Amino acid sequence: MKINERIVYTCEYCNKHYFRKDFAAKHEKCCIKNPDNFKACTNCLLLEYIDYKYYTDSYGIDSEVNTHCFRCKATKQLMYPLLVERKGYAEKYPDQFEEQIKMPKDCSNALYPVSLTIEDLILDIKL
Repeated sequence: MKINERIVYTCEYCNKHYFRKDFAAKHEKCCIKNPDNFKACTNCLLLEYIDYKYYTDSYGIDSEVNTHCFRCKATKQLMYPLLVERKGYAEKYPDQFEEQIKMPKDCSNALYPVSLTIEDLILDIKL
């Protein structure tokens, strides 16, 4: 019989397991349950995914590029998600993110869906 003992690294936020410390550390930085990664826009009803055009001068040729981004319906502000922030794309490709800001952690305009319980639905039917 062979018994293997291994060190297991666990995410502090979601309890996902890793055998390599570097993978666990990388995961914790981008874990969706990490409070540092929470943005007010995450489930907001005012956030929309839109088509977006930007102009760039790559290789000495002016060109128009079609892509997508997020926009707040309340403030009309264009925003980029956490992935762009985390991977440093805004610094690598400044032309693409020139008119956009990163999603805020707090927002006074945020509007979230109301979660109804079965009791709420039954009450509405009786009325």
